[in-house]
Amino acid sequence: QSHLFFDLKQDLLARMITPMGELLRTNVEKMAFTFRLKCTKRPLTRETCFIDSGQYKEIVQKNSSEMYRLWGTVAMPDGHVLGRHHGLYQYQLGEKPDFKFDKAEYREYVVLAFDIRMNALIMGPASEGSKTGVMAINTNWIGSQDFSRGFTATARIGMSDVDLPCTVTLLADKSVWIEFQKPQESIPLGQPIVFYHDEILIGGAWLETLTEPIHTRLRPK
Repeated sequence: QSHLFFDLKQDLLARMITPMGELLRTNVEKMAFTFRLKCTKRPLTRETCFIDSGQYKEIVQKNSSEMYRLWGTVAMPDGHVLGRHHGLYQYQLGEKPDFKFDKAEYREYVVLAFDIRMNALIMGPASEGSKTGVMAINTNWIGSQDFSRGFTATARIGMSDVDLPCTVTLLADKSVWIEFQKPQESIPLGQPIVFYHDEILIGGAWLETLTEPIHTRLRPK
């Protein structure tokens, strides 16, 4: 899980001790079971780590203003209205919500984006959400490599263990442009992206902007 260290600076890395750094997660789980630790049955977290899976919706309902929980329109990028959603916080990029659309083809649509201006949930074919490039900010590099001319690397997004070959180009203000070899569906903005040379972690950043933001042509009446 070296990706968790991508944002650490050298002064912290120099003092950090990782006594289990050579062990796989499965080995650590077996050790925890042997010592009867309570964490042995805990699943790998892919959502908010301090709440149970799916309960983040209840957290938002209880702790946010009503203006952030308003129902709104479900629309396609061209403005065609499909239905109503129950609050944007209820949905995730790439998800296929269980809406009862009239046409069968609409039921196969996935969440492409959130149009905050119109409080609209934008849906369409999964292929429309595929992007080859994304910008990331607040980059942190580990080691003394010279990245001034850009480089090729293997990237991982969030908690995913999927390797994504890419080309990274340095921009101003600690930003980078990442071009993937293959289009990626539903790139989760706001998540970390980390870079590897072989198995060596060389740095990471925070996903910020797609090639073109997806809006809907829907306009208020």
